[in-house]
Amino acid sequence: MKKPTDKNDLEAIEKSVLAYTEKMDEYETILLKIEKEISEVRNVNRSALLEKANELQQARDRLKTLIEENSLLFDDQKTRNLCDVKFGYRKKPDELVIEDKDKTVSLIKSRFESWVPMLLSERVTIKKTVLKDWSDKLLKQIRIKRIKGEDVILIKDHRYDQYEHYIEVFKKDGPTNTKL
Repeated sequence: MKKPTDKNDLEAIEKSVLAYTEKMDEYETILLKIEKEISEVRNVNRSALLEKANELQQARDRLKTLIEENSLLFDDQKTRNLCDVKFGYRKKPDELVIEDKDKTVSLIKSRFESWVPMLLSERVTIKKTVLKDWSDKLLKQIRIKRIKGEDVILIKDHRYDQYEHYIEVFKKDGPTNTKL
């Protein structure tokens, strides 16, 4: 049950609102100060970080070029490790290319009826992960061709992977308006 209100209750609520807004103003003042300080620190170090990101990318590009120019060194041992950096070549997985999705779905349904639950989802998407083990002869029957995976250059550095996002952001947005 509600109690009857009087003028004192309204005054108490208004005082409470004023106290609340005062605390919010204090909080907002500190928050804005912190955001400004963060922005200043970010901008002070941004150009140096961008410069180092560019140098890092150039070093990575030089390494890639050297690996490409000396690919015979990686015939026996595809990848090597040095200073926690894995480099050399890795085999890309084979890729299945569906030329005509509707025709392929129709062919799967007519020629491989027992496989339909495993090959097609309810949305009627073809499950390539199942088909990757099929022979090229079977794939041809349902108009899918296999593009063999090729050796691609590998440079795997867990530290680079960790910071790659920042490098891309700095390259894209430039030195002054990037938010990390």
